Amino acid sequence: MLTYDLTHLIQRAERVLEQLEAYLPPAPPAIDWDAPAFIWRRRGARGWLDAVKHIATISPDDLQHIEQQKETITRNTANFV
Repeated sequence: MLTYDLTHLIQRAERVLEQLEAYLPPAPPAIDWDAPAFIWRRRGARGWLDAVKHIATISPDDLQHIEQQKETITRNTANFV
């Protein structure tokens, strides 16, 4: 009798979980931890970490007419390191 009650309870719980899963958002995509960078994506109330596979590289010489800002970034980075 106890085995039947336990089996019946498990079956009912599985049915409830199946119904609940229909209302849950899909699982986020798997994260590629080998990527060089990541960006936080958001859709509605859910968010996930998304890999950025291709990064456009830029050197400080590519930035023109912002010498003061470049000096500030260089100084801040040196202080951080």
